[in-house]
Amino acid sequence: MKFAIASVLASLLVAGISAEGFSCARVPYITCDSPTLQKVCASNGVTYDNICYFNKANCDNKGNKVLLVLVPSR
Repeated sequence: MKFAIASVLASLLVAGISAEGFSCARVPYITCDSPTLQKVCASNGVTYDNICYFNKANCDNKGNKVLLVLVPSR
């Protein structure tokens, strides 16, 4: 239970940090292809190729924000 709570809190922190400096107005000009970025899971059940695609999807959601879910690597 503590791990679940910590994961949720961490996901809120990461989502907030990842969105910092990310301007939705610039989305058409942003290229998200990067072999060094890891895939991320989101609260909507979608796995995005990386945090950049996650941020772009949040811009397209018209105010319905999706949270980043941290999953420990195996």
